[in-house]
Amino acid sequence: MSHMFLLCAALLANITAQILKPVFLYMRTKKFDIRETIACGGFPSSHTATVIALTTAVAITDGIDSNIFAVTCIFSFIVIYDAVNVRYYAGKNIQLTKQ
Repeated sequence: MSHMFLLCAALLANITAQILKPVFLYMRTKKFDIRETIACGGFPSSHTATVIALTTAVAITDGIDSNIFAVTCIFSFIVIYDAVNVRYYAGKNIQLTKQ
């Protein structure tokens, strides 16, 4: 399989997540804002989608017993942990500023 598969899988996941952001916003608030497609943060997480797609593509091409799969797993865990914590603390900050 081509190594471009890894890049294409990651980029496609990122683009898909970004395109879905205004859809989920509309489902939640009944307001449509196309600018959400270029916004950082929010749901779904394009960072998480990208690293999970990359890790999955590596598993498909190189197997789960490869060194590169181990590296992408650790990379994914760090990115996901960071994304979850940034969203959590951003939410806490918003709650504090609304009071």
